Amino acid sequence: MFDADVAVAAALVDMCDQPLFPVERAAIANACPSRIAEFRAGRQCAHLALERLGLTATAIAASSARAPCWPAGVVGSISHTDEFAISAVARSQSYAGVGVDVEAAGELDASLVDLICGPVERAGMRMMSPGQARLQAKTIFSIKESVFKCQFPLTGVWLEFTDIEVAIAFDRTSFEAVLLRDAGPLRRGRIVCGRLRETEDYVLSSAWLRDLNMPCCGRRAQQASAA
Repeated sequence: MFDADVAVAAALVDMCDQPLFPVERAAIANACPSRIAEFRAGRQCAHLALERLGLTATAIAASSARAPCWPAGVVGSISHTDEFAISAVARSQSYAGVGVDVEAAGELDASLVDLICGPVERAGMRMMSPGQARLQAKTIFSIKESVFKCQFPLTGVWLEFTDIEVAIAFDRTSFEAVLLRDAGPLRRGRIVCGRLRETEDYVLSSAWLRDLNMPCCGRRAQQASAA
């Protein structure tokens, strides 16, 4: 999902039983059991990812925006479903931001398609069956989530889904997402690169920003014409 200089850890939620740090426990003091389990799994993955990066596992508090608070010199991201959790971390000297997202496989609710997908993305779905279009929309949703998580700690900007336009490569293993508005130091037209993995159970996406002075990460990926 990332290059080798990004550390990743993933686990099934019901297999994660390591104790949390006190500040992490405080963040879910009033949460229901399922939320506690998902939060614990995400933090356990984050601790392991930090260790894989060569750092000591430390508490990952939650900000007022519920975003993870990473140690100095680290950027990272956490995502989970009710069954699966994943975290990715990198050194801030190499990356301005990283984002990761996991969603349960399946179609996006039809009522959400117009909220998530912009006109260009919807145009690309017109030749698809309704079911294929909703599967494509779920993938686009995951990609936009990973892009949001990548940029938010850097910019503090709450991008709307339609502020990001996604182009998925024909082999469906990578994407490029263009920002349709300014977001802090990221100018309109900035392209965020990422990778994609679709399985029978999950849709996983990753995104990263390396150099803020680069206008884009490479050639724009060609959007798939079919799911």
